[in-house]
Amino acid sequence: SRLDDESGAPIQADFDLVAAARAGRERAQNRADQLGGTLTFETENAEVHAHGDQRMVATVVDNLLNNALLYGGEAPAVTIHVGQSQGPAVSVTDHGRGIPLDAKQRIFERFFRVVDQSTTQGSGLGLYLCSKLARRQGGTVSLDWTELGEGSTFSLRLPAAQAATH
Repeated sequence: SRLDDESGAPIQADFDLVAAARAGRERAQNRADQLGGTLTFETENAEVHAHGDQRMVATVVDNLLNNALLYGGEAPAVTIHVGQSQGPAVSVTDHGRGIPLDAKQRIFERFFRVVDQSTTQGSGLGLYLCSKLARRQGGTVSLDWTELGEGSTFSLRLPAAQAATH
């Protein structure tokens, strides 16, 4: 409900998305270890300058990593990639169950959950929250790739740092 209250404007500033994603990886490492999983970090750039609210970005990255670990299968192997070829972006790829075709358009809806045989618990709010937080900063969260039984890639894209756009 706090998210739906538009009065709390994002505190936007230029920041290094590589550092923000690395911090997310560090926060998720214990969970990955508990699950017997791995977190791999990739980037072609020492820094990727983005513009947004670092707290909101941390929340989105944490949710994407948690989902990848949660739905990434046994011993989840998750890759975090930071790039800037189409603007600053963090992508999270898992090699888990994937998302059925009929659910692709609905996964960002509030309370929507994919119906399957798993016992994985969730509220159906994680991707909704990610999408809403990204939009509040002028960014997006998207499902870039998914294949049943193979996994999924979700990406957070943000505006470029304002200093870089002048």
